[in-house]
Amino acid sequence: MSFADQFYAHRIARYTQAIQDAKLRHDGLEAETQRLALGLFTSLWKRTERLFFAESTQQMVADLLTSTSPLALIRATASYPLPTTPLWLEPAHPLVLVFDKYTDYPQPPVKGIFWFPFFDPALASDAARLASAASVSVVTERAKALAEEEHRWILDLISPEQERIVSLAFDRESLAWDVSPIHLCPFALCTGSSAREVCPLCAHWRRFWSLRFPLMLMVKDQLFAQSRVVTETALRRVPRERSGKKRTIAVPSSYRVIDASTKTVREVRQALFPRGSWLARHEPDEIEYVEKLVRPFKRTYRSERYKNVRGQTVQITPRQSRHIPTLKDRRRVTKVIASAYEGDQDTPPPV
Repeated sequence: MSFADQFYAHRIARYTQAIQDAKLRHDGLEAETQRLALGLFTSLWKRTERLFFAESTQQMVADLLTSTSPLALIRATASYPLPTTPLWLEPAHPLVLVFDKYTDYPQPPVKGIFWFPFFDPALASDAARLASAASVSVVTERAKALAEEEHRWILDLISPEQERIVSLAFDRESLAWDVSPIHLCPFALCTGSSAREVCPLCAHWRRFWSLRFPLMLMVKDQLFAQSRVVTETALRRVPRERSGKKRTIAVPSSYRVIDASTKTVREVRQALFPRGSWLARHEPDEIEYVEKLVRPFKRTYRSERYKNVRGQTVQITPRQSRHIPTLKDRRRVTKVIASAYEGDQDTPPPV
């Protein structure tokens, strides 16, 4: 059984045990709340795409983190669009963060990365419990209200014991990372769940994964060499609907394995001519302006200087054509010759 199946079985067992405990206490509202959370998690997991990162791909991400300048890395990851569907990333080996300033606190390893919308089942159950609802309809309405907040997504870092280590939140409107409301400090140092109340260790985790997670997606989408789909079958025991006896069913699981062991990095050569305007190196009679029609395109304002329209996407329709300067001798010229000896007067024709 893969780690993703272990994580799914662990969550299902936790919700099932919570339902049974609520029934023993004769707490019908709690039982219905946990049953709703179980249904939300099951439907969420069915729509989750699962990816397995090979060891070579992990090494590529680590090399990019260490070799790329911090400013270039921040700019590249900030402008990269994050997925709009649930995603599960599983590295080949657990990831362990190393901080030189906090060597007294052992860092827990990360075995799984879960990216999903804001309507987490734990949030739905907690909100329903705090609302002291009188019926299950109130719980359902609360879950629907959470599901409508599509601009907020959660990034959970899972330990090898299938437990949540750190929970981060991403706001698509402000493009900002923060700790999520379900965040629990693994070091017992945070005083709250807001950005100003987190401990320095959790702040380091937030800063590190806000760069590493988009970088892993960039490697998945652009920089990997080969990928293949692997299908596994796991056996799971589920209770029957009428009798309640458990039966064994086979559940297939598909994974896309990404391997970058054969990836070659293109060598960047130095330019033969110094940088500058190429128009200044040519005479005006050697330059020709060619008309180019620009198609309508969409532009997303992501920079911080756009305070009023930041995060918005605008449809831009150019009204005037552009004139691109080109060299005359670079234009393609096709010469059509009817005879192979045309133009060559010294060579006599064959007899």
